[in-house]
Amino acid sequence: MTDTGSEVFSDELLEIRPITDEERASISLRSFGVDAGSVHPWVFVEVGYDENERVLYLLDEESRQGVEAVDPKTAELVASKLEEAGDPAADVWCDSAARGMILYYQEQGISAQKAFKQGLNSPKNRVRWMQNLTRVVIDPDRCPLAAKEFPEFEYVSNGHGDITETLPKVNDDPIDAAGYAAGLWIRSNL
Repeated sequence: MTDTGSEVFSDELLEIRPITDEERASISLRSFGVDAGSVHPWVFVEVGYDENERVLYLLDEESRQGVEAVDPKTAELVASKLEEAGDPAADVWCDSAARGMILYYQEQGISAQKAFKQGLNSPKNRVRWMQNLTRVVIDPDRCPLAAKEFPEFEYVSNGHGDITETLPKVNDDPIDAAGYAAGLWIRSNL
């Protein structure tokens, strides 16, 4: 944490620790999200959700940049991750601005879907939903970028140093991917 008062996610909310195999086996609600990128990271996440305890788990992550973030390479990676998760036909909620990526994934047999990004699933509302959870548990071994960026994510300050309610547009890739993955839970108010 940065302890400036501008943190988006509090120390009390975030729990960064290994998620045990026993915990992983007990999570029945799972989803997958992709935030597109090439200059900034392309990020794939697998999340789990305990709706009774209102705990979001970041279980797995992959990130790529530059020439490693091209659609043919990331499609192979997504297909491999879905297979590894035991759910090769699962929906993958993708950054809706990346229409070409979504189409390419679909052509490769991946059930890529446009993530909801408006209304209840706007960036501000996705973050608010996460802030109102009991905990967000991030496995730092399997989700190193998320483990770094969630605690460092801060509201934007204005020119006078005052904290605003504006979310930054950088260093938010795993946060966006997790929000896309959780979109159906957010829209269902779970």
